[in-house]
Amino acid sequence: MKKNAAPAPVWKKDPLLSFSLFSLSFSGGFFLYLLVEKIFKSFSHSATHWSMGLCAGLAFLFLMLLDGISLPLWTKALFGGLFVTLLELPAGLLLNLRYRMGVWDYSGMPLNYHGQICLSFSLLWCAASFGILLANRALCAAVFHLFTKVTGKKPDIIAQKNENN
Repeated sequence: MKKNAAPAPVWKKDPLLSFSLFSLSFSGGFFLYLLVEKIFKSFSHSATHWSMGLCAGLAFLFLMLLDGISLPLWTKALFGGLFVTLLELPAGLLLNLRYRMGVWDYSGMPLNYHGQICLSFSLLWCAASFGILLANRALCAAVFHLFTKVTGKKPDIIAQKNENN
């Protein structure tokens, strides 16, 4: 297995473990994004909207699923940034333009599309995806460890890796 390749997707083998991983990843993404945004927006005194937490949770889940595919880490981060940008566009068109909620506005940024997506934030999402991929791997390792302690057996994916080594 390549050094930066992730283990095969465990969710195909163990429903309880997969539910735990997906739940922790989604809720971690949801709350972490809201926390980070709250910290940065506290300087500007603008509100944080819960819908962005949902988008972040979905992005974390997408990255966890993507990490099960054998690709270089930088490629996964690039796909992650693209996913977030493609998620941000319909959310922005709906929330900001249709319902005029004013959750964000990139209209002052260069290379923006209707003020809802822009190149600089797409690149930021790629960099964030890199960190999220690493965080998701740490989360998986912690859940695997906890699963082993609670059940007394290693998840199938870990047992297979040890047999192959």
